[in-house]
Amino acid sequence: MAQHDNLLVLAANMGDLRTLREELLLFVVRWQPEVGNSTARPTLQYGIAQKCYTLIDRILAVCTAEAVTLTGRSGEEACRICCDGKPPLRMTLGERVQVLEKLDRELARVLPQIAGKRSLGKAGIGLLHSISKSRNQFIHDGVDMDEHQVAESLRQAAEFCKLNLLSMMLYSCTSLKKRRQPPRTLEAVTKLPMQSTRWNKALQQRSNQPRSGGFVVSQRREPLVRWEIAPSRVAASLVS
Repeated sequence: MAQHDNLLVLAANMGDLRTLREELLLFVVRWQPEVGNSTARPTLQYGIAQKCYTLIDRILAVCTAEAVTLTGRSGEEACRICCDGKPPLRMTLGERVQVLEKLDRELARVLPQIAGKRSLGKAGIGLLHSISKSRNQFIHDGVDMDEHQVAESLRQAAEFCKLNLLSMMLYSCTSLKKRRQPPRTLEAVTKLPMQSTRWNKALQQRSNQPRSGGFVVSQRREPLVRWEIAPSRVAASLVS
């Protein structure tokens, strides 16, 4: 029951998470080939890196807020240890990474398992720290991004979208919606075949094609296809 109540929390922001991940994936698909095949203008390189890190930060904001809520006291403790009790919306990207790392094992308990893996694991945590480091160098240290660094940021963004954490949260929301759908009543189920039969009959009446059972096309409608049948086949069908 407690896990079901926790899953209800996901319904509010999972639409944003799905939209943000799709936007980031489309962004990577749009710019990765161009950056890899040619040298982009410096202003374009800056814009690509900025948009990439902005979308990642927004996705992490949603994930961190949901993770803290789902894990209850463990989430509050992680916030206190990693960022002095700061709420997720006021955290930096690096602080969100630390909180998610702290809650990785706890999230495996409250979120459904996918292929038996944890939400982040060692590889996922390493990826988040690498993204945080690159983003800090770009935003705070003013490091100029060349084409190789921009290509690396897009590669990291593509790997970020594949993280088990995002799939687990989205899968939880989908499963919750299916469980909350009202079951069909017996009356509604028994009416389905009749509705289907009436619908098919209406389609047949509007059709201008020959039907099985010996019916011919109405004289007022011309068939879309001219049917050529050999006389021998017609004679054989009449004899049978």
